[in-house]
Amino acid sequence: QQGESGSPSHEIEGIGISLGADGFVRHNVALWVNGHVGAVTGAVARSEEMSGRLSQVQGSYRSLAGGAAFVVSTVKLTMMAGLGLFAAGAEWEGQPSGRPVDTHGTLAGVVSSLRLDYTLRNGFFLGIGIDAGAGIAGGSAVAGQRDPAGDWLAIYIPLGWTY
Repeated sequence: QQGESGSPSHEIEGIGISLGADGFVRHNVALWVNGHVGAVTGAVARSEEMSGRLSQVQGSYRSLAGGAAFVVSTVKLTMMAGLGLFAAGAEWEGQPSGRPVDTHGTLAGVVSSLRLDYTLRNGFFLGIGIDAGAGIAGGSAVAGQRDPAGDWLAIYIPLGWTY
């Protein structure tokens, strides 16, 4: 989450697992849903009093998104580009310089999704996906801000079968 000048801002990094599904509703249009959960592996905290990367970071994150996508498909390659809504949350703690930081944040807004898959003959597919969103932030990570806003970025590797 990002704050306005002079107010606190936080940036977190993590690694986890994703689960999703998509299905065609028309020839080139699909509805999709996905969720990401995992561990926070890094964090940066900035405020008027301090700024820096936290050490000994522990925490977790989760998100849920859904929307519609335009789909272009050949026999082996499929590309999806879509828009939707998302909600995300995280809790993390760490130490910037001896003083522990224990915080949480939420984020809800609009997300764009881009995915490219390669399908093998047996229907198994492997790809790359990117979800990028922006929205309104909440929680202790943005306490005291007038207009808290933030952004979300998830890069993932989709695996599965197509029917």
